Amino acid sequence: MPLTWNGAPVDALTLAPETHYAKAADIHVAYQVFGDGPVDMVLATEFWHSIEVQWDQPELAAFLERLSSFAREWRLFAVVSPSS
Repeated sequence: MPLTWNGAPVDALTLAPETHYAKAADIHVAYQVFGDGPVDMVLATEFWHSIEVQWDQPELAAFLERLSSFAREWRLFAVVSPSS
């Protein structure tokens, strides 16, 4: 099923925000920040879902876009590396 926004087809790569990366000790974090609402909202994804691939799901992409209409979203995906 193609991704649409307000009835028009949309490429998921056009819709998806840039993914940033950070590391602190043994924790690696991928995160996206988007939206311009007056409220900050933090969403942590499940460890088995990539925050980039989620934009390929039409219903989820529409949900995230709706949230970004009233909040600035911070989406996080963290992986803890095993210590050596």
